[in-house]
Amino acid sequence: MQCSYEGRIVGSSTNRNTTWLLHPHAVRAPPAARQIVYEFLLRYVVSNDTDAKVVKKYIDQQFVLKLLELFDSEDPRERDYLKTILHRIYGKFMVHRPFIRKAINNVFYRFIFETERHNGVAELLEILGSIINGFALPLKEEHKVRHRQSLAPSPRLADGT
Repeated sequence: MQCSYEGRIVGSSTNRNTTWLLHPHAVRAPPAARQIVYEFLLRYVVSNDTDAKVVKKYIDQQFVLKLLELFDSEDPRERDYLKTILHRIYGKFMVHRPFIRKAINNVFYRFIFETERHNGVAELLEILGSIINGFALPLKEEHKVRHRQSLAPSPRLADGT
């Protein structure tokens, strides 16, 4: 059974096992409906009653990628909710941290080298700035290299070169 909830979140239900996937091509719901879903997801992620082992089955790499796709929204309130949700996922699920950093950098690569347009770049930079501030010193070489590669090309766009 397929059901549309919030317009961008589509679920499939089989034998009492419901999985929710973010679907970027689903019909958009009104902003109030999206706000309710984002608020529910945020409260679910930050709740102390949420069992991380159970949630790991649903908040996986595919979920994170779909969440990142939603950052290209025109609505700044939606991007702000997404920023908070992604940051809380990053903080709560350590296993996803390297993947989230890599996925955010891939969004920057696409923005810099392919599309030159993305509505959520500012929010993603805020998340990345917070992540970088949380790194222990001295920085690992892999962190230095990855951030040099993804952030160093940014000024070239501003210059038009």
